[in-house]
Amino acid sequence: MQKFPTGLLPGRFQPLHKGHIGAIRWSLARCKQLIIMVGTANESRTRKNPFSASERIQMLKRSIPPSLLSRCKIIPLRDIPDDSKWVAHLQKNLPRFDAVFSANPLVKKLAEGKGLQVLIPPYLRRAELEGTKIRKLMLAGKKWRNRVPTAVSRMLEGKKLQALLAKLG
Repeated sequence: MQKFPTGLLPGRFQPLHKGHIGAIRWSLARCKQLIIMVGTANESRTRKNPFSASERIQMLKRSIPPSLLSRCKIIPLRDIPDDSKWVAHLQKNLPRFDAVFSANPLVKKLAEGKGLQVLIPPYLRRAELEGTKIRKLMLAGKKWRNRVPTAVSRMLEGKKLQALLAKLG
C-alpha cells in the first residue's frame, strides 16, 4: 500500500460522527500526516451547518485518539461559491498535500479534474452514519448519541443542543 507524505481529508463534520472517525483512521493508514480540513468554516447556526468551525474542531480534537491526533493538522477553511476555483482555494490556503481522501462525488470530481489523486475511504454504516440524518434525529429529539463519539455527545449535551436546534428548526 502506498503511503503518502501528506493527505487531505475535507469535511463539514456537522456533527462529527463515527463514520468520520473511521475515514480518519483509514486515511491515516495511508499517509504520514493528515490535514483535516473543516470546511464551510464561515457558516454556522444554520439548519445545514448548525455548529461553528471552532465547535467542530473541538469535536475532532476530543474524539481522535492522541496517538493519531499527533499526525493530524486540523484547519478550518471558508467555503467559496465557485466550484471551478475550489481546488486552487485549497492549494493556496492549506499546507501542501499529496492525495485527497473523500467519498464525496463532487470533491472527487473537482480534485481529479485538477490532476490530484483521490482515494475513497469506505463508508462505515452509511445508512445510519450520515450527518443530515443525525441532525434530523437531534432536531426531533430522537436517538442520535450512539452515532457520534462519546466526546461529541457530551460536548453537545453541555451546549444545550435541543435549544440550539429548536431555534434553527
